[in-house]
Amino acid sequence: DLTIRKFISHPEIGKWAAEVTGAEMVQVWAVQLLVKPPGGSLGHIGFHQDMQHWTTWFEGEVLTAWIAVTDVEEVSGPMTFVRGSHRWGLNEKPSFFHDPDLEIQKEEIPRPDGSDWEEVQATISAGAISFHHRHTYHGSRSNTSSVARRSFAVHLRTEKSRPLDTIGGYYNENLDNPDLCPVIFG
Repeated sequence: DLTIRKFISHPEIGKWAAEVTGAEMVQVWAVQLLVKPPGGSLGHIGFHQDMQHWTTWFEGEVLTAWIAVTDVEEVSGPMTFVRGSHRWGLNEKPSFFHDPDLEIQKEEIPRPDGSDWEEVQATISAGAISFHHRHTYHGSRSNTSSVARRSFAVHLRTEKSRPLDTIGGYYNENLDNPDLCPVIFG
């Protein structure tokens, strides 16, 4: 969709991503439209690191820009980040849990001795953007409001990343096509 492409490739997104990473180049390599239905029965996403699911496509610096399309309030099931978890390293065991008991998940996720588990909710207005590191643990609880929560997860890479030559590399096979994977900074 050309409207979505124009939206996710806005130069300000690239500029902000470059500012937080120190990058000289920022490229979009995948986009997800996320809809968390209202009512609280669906849409729970367990704590995970994005890089756990990207290790077959990339190594190096990849990150996510999360853009709210609707206002995200505490009852909307906002993205919840674990402060400082990007410094814990990559957990090689994928942990994309859909278990509704996030308290059990917290105990199962390895962390360095002395590391605190501090959750920070991304309650943001429509149009706001949040960036997170590939190793940051994050998840979200169900949306108990009466309105669907909508957002885009725009997955980005910098010049400090390297695509891997994988069979069926869906996420890295179009990096040379600026129509599908636009460079939005540099």
